[in-house]
Amino acid sequence: MRVIRASKLEAIIKAIVITGNGRTEERILKSLAKRLNGEKKALLLPSILPRKSGVVALEGIAVLLNKGFKHKNFLFIVDKEHIPAEESFERTLHKSGFRVKTIKDEGNREITIKAIRGVCKVKIHVAIMGIKKDVEEDLAKLIELEYGDKIKPCKEERRKYLKQRDLSIEEMIEGASIKNLEEAFKPLINMLKTLE
Repeated sequence: MRVIRASKLEAIIKAIVITGNGRTEERILKSLAKRLNGEKKALLLPSILPRKSGVVALEGIAVLLNKGFKHKNFLFIVDKEHIPAEESFERTLHKSGFRVKTIKDEGNREITIKAIRGVCKVKIHVAIMGIKKDVEEDLAKLIELEYGDKIKPCKEERRKYLKQRDLSIEEMIEGASIKNLEEAFKPLINMLKTLE
């Protein structure tokens, strides 16, 4: 699977991706998608959405539908710290004109939401990053699994560690075993597999 910014090849796009925070998640997603499925299918990262943190980033779904996007599958990647309660998904979607039909906790920090807005039905696959806080916990877990080194799960420590090894996030993911990637990024990988 690959991650693209825009495409006229509607048939190959499996889902539209919305992140609840930022660039680190995008870098991880691109690397994982490439490792898991290569180039056959695609995830679309729309460049027209303003950056928003947390669950409010889901408002972007209404923006995309209003602009004529036809896809009804969405992948939402968000840090644990930005989810105050499961009800926050329903509240945010309701503010954008959606009626939530179901919210299913799939376990392992994965949630599937089915919602409707007018005649448009959408399915949102939510991958929650971090056990307690954020994606840095998942990156620290991968470092521990791959190299046997424990680091503090924060951006500064991760950058310092990877710099000492002369690695980028992408290079670390590219060189990691699938088993370790599946353990470190379980919710995201499970949702990517669901979309295949």
